[in-house]
Amino acid sequence: MIERPGDTDGRKPAYDFVRQYTSLTGRESRRTFLPASGVLADMADHVLVPVDGSPLSRRALEVALEENPDTTVTALHVIDPTEPGYSVAGVEFDSATEPRHGSTEWYDRAEELAADLFGDLSELAEEYDAQLNTETVVGRPDREILEFAESEGVDHIAVGSHGREEDSRLLLGSVTEAVAFRAPVRVSLIR
Repeated sequence: MIERPGDTDGRKPAYDFVRQYTSLTGRESRRTFLPASGVLADMADHVLVPVDGSPLSRRALEVALEENPDTTVTALHVIDPTEPGYSVAGVEFDSATEPRHGSTEWYDRAEELAADLFGDLSELAEEYDAQLNTETVVGRPDREILEFAESEGVDHIAVGSHGREEDSRLLLGSVTEAVAFRAPVRVSLIR
């Protein structure tokens, strides 16, 4: 059953997407949409925000900081070794001039770009008078996000509805979709 609260103030509300994940084995599946504004703020102790430098990942962090002022917020950047670039939006990658993909120099450059990204996001957190925890991991983004959430006691994930590919405004990004449907905790999709 899908429940959608009415639009009370004339704006299209953002929704927190809470889903009890079940496979196609016949177990009951439930999806609930709740207005994002303030509803889950008092319930979260640790919010995870996957970041890739895209405008929507930045917006997800803004929402997490605004809605959870007294909560631990962690920005997680995943370096994807299967991607030819550096896993950071807006960074051009020219294979002719960049270090060889997968080399030590390539990983060093990817970590340097992640540090730059975290510097920008830490400045954003200061605007909200909040402290931001930052983590960088290497691996497949959806798996690393879910593993981090489970191992670090995260109880809420705020994620942009899609990442660096702006072409698909109506569709969820593949990482976002995997996280939303497989996460063992609440997930807020931010757009």
